[in-house]
Amino acid sequence: MSSIITPTLPTSNTRPELTFTDDYTKFQKGDITVILSAADTPVRVDTQLSFTTTTCLIYAERVEVSAHVKLPGKVLGIFCTEMVVREDSIIDVSGNAGTAGMTNMSSGGVNGDNGQSGGHVRIFIQEMEHGVSENLTIKAFGGDGGAGGDSGAEGNAGGNGGNGGNGGTVEISFGGREAMLVSSLVRIKEQPWPHQTAELLEAVSQLDQSPLDDVERSRLQGYQDLKNQLNRVALLLQPLLTPGNARMVTAMALNSAIIELFSSSDGPIPPEGGFGPIIQDLGRVQGDPDSEDLARILPTVQRLTGERSDDQMDLGLRSLYQTVLGRASKRVRDIEDAIRGKCQYLAAGAGGRGGDGSSALCPKGTPGKRGTVGACKIIGLRLNGMKADLRVSHAFACPDQCQLLLNRADRCFFSNNEEQRLMALQLYQRLLSRLSFLEAIDWTTRPLSNLAEAYQTMEMELKLVSRPQVQLEFIYRQSQSRVSSAVMGNDLWGHENDWVPRLSMTYYSNHLENLLVQLEKHMSATDNFETALRRDEELGAHIQRGVESARANKNAADARINDLTGPEGLLSRAMYKIAQFTPELKIERDKLRRAVKEVEFINPSFDPEVVIDALAAVVETHSLLGASIRLFTMTTASQSPAQSKPTTNSDTTTNSDSIATNEPTTSTKPPITNQSTTNDQATSSEPTSSSDARTSEQPATKDRPKTSSQSPADKKDALRTKREGNIKSWFKHSKSVYSLLNTRPGTAQNLQGGAVRRDYIVDQMMTCGDTLTSLENTFKTRPDHTVEVTDPNSIKILTSAENLKKIVHDYQNSILPRWRERMVEQIDRFVKIASERNGALLEYNSLVQQLSDLRAKQMLYENQIDVLGQAGLQIDPLVPYVVQWMRATRDDLRLTIMQKLNCQSRAIRYWGLHNEALHFESLPQRSPEALRAAKSRLRETFERCLLRYAAGVRSRWPATSTQQGLRRMLSSSELASLRQLSEVGEEYSVLIHLSPDTDSSIFRGAVDVRLSQVRLWLFGADLSADDFGNKHLSVDLVHMGREVILDENRTEHHFSHDRVVIRFECDISGLEKLEDAVSTRVLNRQCIESDHFIGDGVGASSIAALGPFATWKVSIPTRNVNPGLNMEGLSMAYLEFHVSSRSATI
Repeated sequence: MSSIITPTLPTSNTRPELTFTDDYTKFQKGDITVILSAADTPVRVDTQLSFTTTTCLIYAERVEVSAHVKLPGKVLGIFCTEMVVREDSIIDVSGNAGTAGMTNMSSGGVNGDNGQSGGHVRIFIQEMEHGVSENLTIKAFGGDGGAGGDSGAEGNAGGNGGNGGNGGTVEISFGGREAMLVSSLVRIKEQPWPHQTAELLEAVSQLDQSPLDDVERSRLQGYQDLKNQLNRVALLLQPLLTPGNARMVTAMALNSAIIELFSSSDGPIPPEGGFGPIIQDLGRVQGDPDSEDLARILPTVQRLTGERSDDQMDLGLRSLYQTVLGRASKRVRDIEDAIRGKCQYLAAGAGGRGGDGSSALCPKGTPGKRGTVGACKIIGLRLNGMKADLRVSHAFACPDQCQLLLNRADRCFFSNNEEQRLMALQLYQRLLSRLSFLEAIDWTTRPLSNLAEAYQTMEMELKLVSRPQVQLEFIYRQSQSRVSSAVMGNDLWGHENDWVPRLSMTYYSNHLENLLVQLEKHMSATDNFETALRRDEELGAHIQRGVESARANKNAADARINDLTGPEGLLSRAMYKIAQFTPELKIERDKLRRAVKEVEFINPSFDPEVVIDALAAVVETHSLLGASIRLFTMTTASQSPAQSKPTTNSDTTTNSDSIATNEPTTSTKPPITNQSTTNDQATSSEPTSSSDARTSEQPATKDRPKTSSQSPADKKDALRTKREGNIKSWFKHSKSVYSLLNTRPGTAQNLQGGAVRRDYIVDQMMTCGDTLTSLENTFKTRPDHTVEVTDPNSIKILTSAENLKKIVHDYQNSILPRWRERMVEQIDRFVKIASERNGALLEYNSLVQQLSDLRAKQMLYENQIDVLGQAGLQIDPLVPYVVQWMRATRDDLRLTIMQKLNCQSRAIRYWGLHNEALHFESLPQRSPEALRAAKSRLRETFERCLLRYAAGVRSRWPATSTQQGLRRMLSSSELASLRQLSEVGEEYSVLIHLSPDTDSSIFRGAVDVRLSQVRLWLFGADLSADDFGNKHLSVDLVHMGREVILDENRTEHHFSHDRVVIRFECDISGLEKLEDAVSTRVLNRQCIESDHFIGDGVGASSIAALGPFATWKVSIPTRNVNPGLNMEGLSMAYLEFHVSSRSATI
């Protein structure tokens, strides 16, 4: 079935209509009319729809069909997210009947005309609603041939009858909850049974009518309970698996049995009485299990892994899987059948009868031939990257319409309105689902898939787009990057809330001025181009500026990729942090678990050891998303217990193993499928086309509830429901962002071809509330307990900084007082290391996503430069892609400037310790003038910081360079770690954590402490003397990047930046007592002592001085340096700081 019937080009010289707005485009190319809309206001297909061309293609977010729409013989394509169909609506493209031949009194009868063939209807609905199959009828009959005319002239035959027209064709493809559910079930068939169990429970909760009866649901829940108990036992076994433990052999056998059991896809077969007795037996294993406990349950677990007959398998998980899959698949088929039943009006037109001759002896005309019957094709789509979706033979995602939608999403994201930002993430998710076929499509290998052929036709024959695969890939990557940043709590450029660049304000000012000039030139070129386009003037000269801007954007992408992938690039730096903190995290976790076994808790409602493991997975968030998660937790917790739907609160256990909120197994319909109600609350305020009021200006209020009629309680409930659905959907859909990096070849490779560390890609992210039970329950949902919880790719649990602080406080307060004091410091240290490591992991994942995004952007601009830069290029004024490219380049320049302003704002925050955030209004309002105004506001903020600084005087310590600085002694445990050679045998190292809570007294209560020199003095260490008798020690003091600085009110300001390596060299000959540690032994001067100047006199390349309250890594290398280093005699060590600071006002 052809995707789009190729039209005959018109011969008229009349220029067709051409309309462009930010959300709407309408143009005519040859014999095709194209309507593109990214607005929520629906495009209406009703009796008023008319077009002079043979074909009309509508790509829109919402389409409303009503009445009996007659379009004889036309080609109609409707590709939308949602279609609203009024009752008894009909789209009728049946061919007209042929005109009958006239009776001819002077000769033979006139032949009848052929009947017109039925037209063609192509429909794609991303989120199918039941009303479509119930209310929409499609007719594409072939027109009957016209009867032959009679003859009235003596001896003449009648006219021939016209041939009947062919029946038309209908192809409808649709996505929706049921189709996506079937595809997810198909994917898990070979997965381990714990994963299948979680997915099946999720699937059962999503269907309107449960596919399982009460007995079957109970069996399925039994698998979930068994999995939870086995997970708990496996955690208890971990400390017993160390050599020398008397229970190690039995513990290893039991652990191996659990691993083997969990790796099975079929799952255990429940005994006659179900899993209940086994679960109870496992539940008796508590705390520190003894040998009898282990020996008792070992045979039970081993029996669960035994051989099964086919009859037994019918009682197990496989039968439940087949039942759920079969009934879910039937629902998809039912939808297909219902649609097919309303689209069978495809009969061929009958041939016209032959006309009568002038007499009975004269022959009749030849009857016309019957046409061929039309065809109907209904396809349920998965929209999750499966090859099955490539069966579709129409290009259902138009690059230019997707670009309009991406632009709209970006505008919403940059608004200061929370609802608009929630809408932005929903729109990004919509694009990810629609373009998921990019994961499976092959654009070059013959034979091409139906979908690839459709795009080839769209580009090469119809010439409606240019290089669609490049444009779609770019939009897909951009959407992934946006969602990824939001899920990980970052801004649109991948930065977490506390990130700072450390560069000066003047550094960014110079770059900003150049970019603003470039933007002004490009916007002028874009305006001139569009004006010339409307006036049908020469276009070539106007687009050269666009080519220059595209080249500048490509160069910027190239530079950013080099920043990420270079030998000392951002990816390498993030990997360094992860590598440094992970071993420390493992050590601290083992220490803390052992310590927890020796203390008592006050009636705990949680498992203390499980909470320790869960804390190793926690990541703090500080973004809008984090606030939304907190709001989501609070609003859902307020639901009445009497409601039939389970309460979604911070203590609810989820059965999903993908990226998801801590939600119950009974979930609401995803928000996109409720677009008809939710979009009214967040309708875009962008202008629509003024030239087509019927399709783009009329509000869709008919038969829909008015917002004003809702009570305050109803509005609150509707808002809560929408937020719940949005947050759940973000996390559920963002699974693909991470799994993509693991599965798609070349996605995460740098320019040198080296793959990123895939074991650093987080594959499962969830959220929790502010209670210990919430954290514990969330952690227990992970499907694979065999992955060490401290491994980088293990589960990560997002929560707000406030939630984490409360969880840790509650845990510490649950310890009996006689143990509490000695445990608090150890717990705080553990949480600090976990936070540092996991923060670096999220930074790394964000950078990998940025790399993928940049590579797509790089390809896009290469394509634009190639196409627009060709000599003698003739721009087709009737297609929108050049306008879209010019606008996209403009918006990218604006985004680049906004990013620089964002960095400048963060730089001022780090230098001046202010909390004012730079807010941007909606993207279309970011004219050069508005951006310059934002630059001026930053200058004013900077000057306010200077005025605040003028109120006090900075002090230096020590007063002279020959005096000793401020000292921080290493603890006995830190000394013990420093004496140990690393596993690779190339360094002695230790992590040292300084915080205002524990180390502020070292700095005499001063605030805004900044470093000028950092030193390490070792007493008792020794190394070989050089040829001159000197013992020169070289040490790397690494500031790991996360730090706290106090302002004059002692308010803590948290910052995160790249690690900073500071080399310290000294002579340790005769270094025996504190008085020996003097400046005359120091061999190098560290160039960090800019004394925190903040005025305009600072050079443009200046960077802000570091603060001391951070995690420091002391690294004493042994490779090619420090020959003969001996640390066994190390008895004392301290860090020495030379600083400048201010005095506190309170």
